[in-house]
Amino acid sequence: MCARGPDYVDAERAQAQRVAEYYDYEAAALYCRYWDKKHVHFGFFDTENMPLAAALGRMVDVVLDGVELPRGTTLVDCGCGVGGVAAHIVDRYSATVGGINVSGVQLRMANEAESSHAQLHTLGFG
Repeated sequence: MCARGPDYVDAERAQAQRVAEYYDYEAAALYCRYWDKKHVHFGFFDTENMPLAAALGRMVDVVLDGVELPRGTTLVDCGCGVGGVAAHIVDRYSATVGGINVSGVQLRMANEAESSHAQLHTLGFG
């Protein structure tokens, strides 16, 4: 049984709302204007001339190279942003990926991008 009272729960909800608002408005505007439309994270540049889009995809590959992710696996992308990493994993590993996120705006963007994804049945956001 949780011994924390209603004030604690209210404070947690308020904090969650502030985080959601940041990603819904401030971050979405910043990332969509100055960053890549598919990825909301840093890139891994193999060369100084590497394009940003390639470096963003490469970052996902570098992280996943250290994980044994069998082809066809199912996973959840927590904090999926606009869905670019999940789509990359679907494409590279033939995985089934579901994404969750605190930002309703980013989830909407992920779902819009999902509708044009080649492997629609293996990708979902909610």
